[in-house]
Amino acid sequence: MKNRNWNVVKGAYFFAFLFLLGMILPALLDADMMKWGFGVAFLCLFGIIMTLITAYYYTRQARELDKLLHDEGIWAKWEVAPEEWEGYLKVSYDIQKSRNMMVLKLVLVITLVIVVFLAIVSSDPLFLLIGLGIALITIIPAFLAPHWYRHQQRQNRMVLLGEKGAYAGGRFVFWDIMTVARGQVFLETGKRPYLLVFPYTYMTGPTVSADDAFLVPVPDVNVPAARHVMERYNGRFATLQQEDEDDES
Repeated sequence: MKNRNWNVVKGAYFFAFLFLLGMILPALLDADMMKWGFGVAFLCLFGIIMTLITAYYYTRQARELDKLLHDEGIWAKWEVAPEEWEGYLKVSYDIQKSRNMMVLKLVLVITLVIVVFLAIVSSDPLFLLIGLGIALITIIPAFLAPHWYRHQQRQNRMVLLGEKGAYAGGRFVFWDIMTVARGQVFLETGKRPYLLVFPYTYMTGPTVSADDAFLVPVPDVNVPAARHVMERYNGRFATLQQEDEDDES
């Protein structure tokens, strides 16, 4: 099992290096700093900050996943049979597709409003072509992402559960960060495959949050282990929540 989080870390540092070059190149090329050099340097500085934050977050996530992959601090571990895994992938694919379509519609509406406004103000139809290009760039990944995601999950049917994260089929969710609020875990047994649901809320802006859930397939033989993890996790979550309330008081 590969820990792809390290690839994100390497990519973040690579782009941070490129942004650093972008900061110093205007000075090395004797560019007019007052005209556009300082603007480029400021944008590159912002890019460096964002890539370093990304590298820091994914480094923590990668280290935690490495622990689970080496059976350190693991609470439960099982492998799902191929037929049950396919049922899980169908549920996961439908959720991913629905989420992508929602984001796609929002991006397209925002793009349409901006492009139409610029086209009216400038009286230049070129902005309409630019908007069409942006729409195509947005639509293609939105349709392809769920298929790629399902293909990646087919390569690995292992489930790993720990205190700070959960891993299923190549996807790892890490919730030991300030911007994530954990909810009560529950076992969904309404239909096959059974699902251990890890709800959480994450911040998407200073005052905006979004609800999500990480689904873990549970074979019949692993239901007792799943219930044990659920009880242990909810007990641990309740303890942490009580500690936070005591600190606030």
